[in-house]
Amino acid sequence: MCDDEVETLKSNNHVIPKWMSKQIMGSSGRKLSIDFETESESVIQDTFKGDLVCEKCEKSFEKDDDYMAKILLPCNTDTSERKALGITALGEHELWTDVNFRLVQRFVIGVVLRMEFYLCKEEEKLGLNYQYRELLKETYRNNN
Repeated sequence: MCDDEVETLKSNNHVIPKWMSKQIMGSSGRKLSIDFETESESVIQDTFKGDLVCEKCEKSFEKDDDYMAKILLPCNTDTSERKALGITALGEHELWTDVNFRLVQRFVIGVVLRMEFYLCKEEEKLGLNYQYRELLKETYRNNN
């Protein structure tokens, strides 16, 4: 991600942040995978992960993930912290006035890039063309 030459990548990077897994997989955090060809089933307990980025880049992704968790998971954030983020409750809805949309953009791009890195490394597939992937990396880096 950062284009630094590193000998070791951080192990078990989550493509989708852990806090989102329960939102995706239900309250148990698990889902059932059925292979109709072999007529077998298995329980999947986690979302995609792999050795995808260096420690420095993982810390950057974690910072963005933490920011979005505070916005998207109101049960984990106290009212004063949500007010400081510029979020006001309006009945069932919320008004976002001072949310840092550059950080929101970084979060979204970070998830897209992690999925791309996962596909390239674990699945040996390319999802995005090189030029688009490099543009996303540059946009991510420049949105501090």
